[in-house]
Amino acid sequence: MKTKNIAIIDTETAGGFNNPLIYDFGMVIINQKGELLEEYESLVKESFIPQTMATAYYNEKMPCYYSMMYDGMRIRNWDTIRENVNFLLDSYNVGIISAYNLNFDKNAISNTNAVFGTHSKFLERNFDLLDLWLWSAKDILSKKTYHRFADTHNLKTEKGNYKTSAESSFAFLNDLPNFVESHTALDDCYIEADIMKRLLKRKIKKPLNQMRGGCWRLAQPTA
Repeated sequence: MKTKNIAIIDTETAGGFNNPLIYDFGMVIINQKGELLEEYESLVKESFIPQTMATAYYNEKMPCYYSMMYDGMRIRNWDTIRENVNFLLDSYNVGIISAYNLNFDKNAISNTNAVFGTHSKFLERNFDLLDLWLWSAKDILSKKTYHRFADTHNLKTEKGNYKTSAESSFAFLNDLPNFVESHTALDDCYIEADIMKRLLKRKIKKPLNQMRGGCWRLAQPTA
């Protein structure tokens, strides 16, 4: 049986946590060695408008997106994005959907599809789910090597907890303490793919279909 590939998704949203509407959708597809097979990005036509973007957490990035559009970034309606994504998932034999804090992206996709879509579901078939935040917190960020790095470079929250974002994981794995994510969907997918590749190389069991909140707690030292 052919080994299933992995799709890593990232979404940038407006509308707040209670009504997340995706305006930037990114995806990379990798194999089980972490090698890149395909990439996809699109702005969402229905939500990439001034009144919706005014509610985006990163709304100051509007000029950045206009520049990206000038350089060729596409803007498509939601149903076209849905069609494109499902075609790529089938074409590349994807069996696992992943994201860093997958619960957030699942909720954003579901809500955006309910508001803008004409189909009841965004994905046309079932997939195993892999929360990269959970996996990173459990097998990278809980280790003393990360804690020493975080102590040295002040990768802690205001409450003194170790940070567990994709930005922090990537910074540690690449020894780039001042690294800052672009917070655009496709670029963030590449960061997450790098983290995934490091974990895949360790040949440790994937925490498939283990969805939980508060993964940051897994990275904190036990008493």
